[in-house]
Order: sequence, then C-alpha cells, then structure tokens
Amino acid sequence: MGLPKPYGDLIVEIEGKKEIVKTEKINAVKEEIKGFLNSIIQDKEVPMDPQIALRDLRAVRDIYRSCGEF
Repeated sequence: MGLPKPYGDLIVEIEGKKEIVKTEKINAVKEEIKGFLNSIIQDKEVPMDPQIALRDLRAVRDIYRSCGEF
C-alpha cells in the first residue's frame, strides 16, 4: 500500500472534535498550469507572480512524486 494521495478531503481537529471538510478532488499542478496558460491566451495578467508559481509548482510536483503519482 502506497502513501496517501496529495489531495482529498481535509480532516480538521479543533478542541478534540474532528470535522471533515469536503474538497473537490483536482490535480493542483494541472489547474495551476491551466490558469497560467489561459491568462497568456487571453492576454491577461497571470494569476500569480511567476516566480512564486514556479516555487509552488515545484513543491506540488515533489509532493506528487513522493506518493508515486508521477
């Protein structure tokens, strides 16, 4: 059995009470690249500073690699 996938519902525990926050299961890398490409195609400002986006994409890539996603 591999490591858990880097996406899914959030489990929050506050003062001993657990709550599950439902989240849409998406590929964060794909969505971030898609937003960047759409801004270029539509000649609009990119959704975030490219250096920060690159840093975030690298971090997400590393997380996905660590669980065998790619």
